[in-house]
Amino acid sequence: MIHTLEKEQADAAVFPVERLHEPAEAGAVINVTCDPTENPGSMDFEGHAQRLADLLLEQRERISGALTMVLDVRNTRIVPLYVDLALASLVQRGLRVPVIVMCDGESSLDSESSLPPALLDCVDHLNRGARVWDPRHRRFAPGRRAVEPHAG
Repeated sequence: MIHTLEKEQADAAVFPVERLHEPAEAGAVINVTCDPTENPGSMDFEGHAQRLADLLLEQRERISGALTMVLDVRNTRIVPLYVDLALASLVQRGLRVPVIVMCDGESSLDSESSLPPALLDCVDHLNRGARVWDPRHRRFAPGRRAVEPHAG
């Protein structure tokens, strides 16, 4: 993975990143804002997904110790396709990134979440063997939901 200042600035413009102020024991809790597109018909979903996946991997490589990446989907009730594609690409590559997806007041950590089943399965896979910091409840949570993964 090539790290350049221009690439980091471009990724930050597309996906604003901020470190949340959480207790020290939480480690690094990084919020990545994922807005819907204004004109989905003209969007390069695969390119957007690749930028998001690269950003997640870059943060994982940069931070040692406990890490939770919070994908904060804003201004929509539906998780944008590029988020699904980014997480699926990380799963297909066999990578692990401690991640939570939050959208419309729901979290991928919720056992009764109505987020898309395929997205929840990707999050479960990416979090396998990890615990993540739940910023809503300000505590560690298992990285996997307490329900059986969806068949698919």
